[in-house]
Parts: sequence; C-alpha cells; structure tokens
Amino acid sequence: MAALKKRFFIEYETGSATVRDAKKSTSTVAKLDRYGNFLCARVGNVLGGGLADSAYTRAFTDGWSAEVLFVTRTEAKRDSITRVIAERERSDKWKFAARALTLEESRRALCRAVYGAEQPPGMARHAARIAEPAPAPMTLPTDAPARTASEERLRRGRVSVRGEQLVMLEKLLRNSVDALSSTVDVLTRMRLSTETIPAILRAAPEPMRVLAEYARRGREALARYGLTDSD
Repeated sequence: MAALKKRFFIEYETGSATVRDAKKSTSTVAKLDRYGNFLCARVGNVLGGGLADSAYTRAFTDGWSAEVLFVTRTEAKRDSITRVIAERERSDKWKFAARALTLEESRRALCRAVYGAEQPPGMARHAARIAEPAPAPMTLPTDAPARTASEERLRRGRVSVRGEQLVMLEKLLRNSVDALSSTVDVLTRMRLSTETIPAILRAAPEPMRVLAEYARRGREALARYGLTDSD
C-alpha cells in the first residue's frame, strides 16, 4: 500500500484447517509462527555477525511495515483466531501486527487504508443507481393490431419467427385436427371411448384462428419479395 508505506499479507481461512494444532502446517498457530520467523527473526551469517536483517527486510527493501490479516467466513472463526493472536502477544514468541477479520470487515479495513473511507470513491453513487427502480416495460393492448414489427415483438407472450415456419406449423396443425376428427369417427364406429379427443377438437378453433392469421401474414411477407423461404 504505497500511500501508507504498509504491506498486508492476507490469509484466507476457509474453515478447513484447525486453529490451534501447531503440529499441522495449515493451522493458524503454525502460520503465525512462520510469519513471526519471516518478519522478525534475524538471518545471515552467524559467524560473521550478519544478523541485522530479517527474511522480510531482505525480500522487501522498501522499509514498509507489515501486517498479517486472517480473513474468515464466520465471526466464530474470527473470534477463535483473535484469541490465539492475543495469547501469542503474551508469549515470548516473535511479535508482529496481526488481526482476524470477517470478509466484510476486511473489505472495510482495506478500503479505509486505501481510500480513507469504507468504500471506494463513486461506489455510493453507483449503489444509488442500482437501487433506482427499473422503468416499467412497454406493454401494448393485445386486442389492437400492431402498427410496426417492433410493436409486434413487444407484445407479451408473442415472439418473432420466420414466415415459412408459421405456414408449415399451420399446415401441420390443420392436418392434426383433421386426423383427430377422423379418429373420432373410427372410435365411434368401434364404440370406444372418445371423451378426450372431442375436448381437444372443441378447443382447437381459437388457436387455429390466431395461427391462421399469423400464417397469412407470413405468406404475405414472403410473397412481397417473391420468396417461399426467408433468408
């Protein structure tokens, strides 16, 4: 963090590792010990007296201070790590700056360090824009004829399709209705149940009327350019 001349090391504690078992390299206690050695323990030639530097100051020669952030998903894990950090402060181990924070707390802490506020500049305006209600979708009365192709596409429950597909669908459904009518006659002669099919036939005229109208439009649009299939 150049403005503060401070470097953060972030450990994301997902919850899969233990906190106190120092024998496990992934535990929080083991990580604290490693950071203590890295940040504070003097390294160099023992016989030559070159023990003035730590591994950290040798790796980073800018003189920035360092802090370790243990970021957790839950407050319970945060509190457990906070207790371990406090216990370590009372021990004779290497001392360094360390904190345990939840994800939200770490976001606010880093924003304060970088921006001097709990959120980046402009985020408040961005959040306000997101909160503004979206404009109501344009709707058209379903009983009025569409004046343009754009209006037709905006009608609720309707879609734009290729003209020849409408024509083919109308033919298919007409053939299906004719086949069902013939089936009723056959079943009647065979004295078998025909309760379901007549119900289908009674419901067919209205959707067929709508489909026929759209098929007519499709044929007219294609004929206007001398086509039988749209590109």
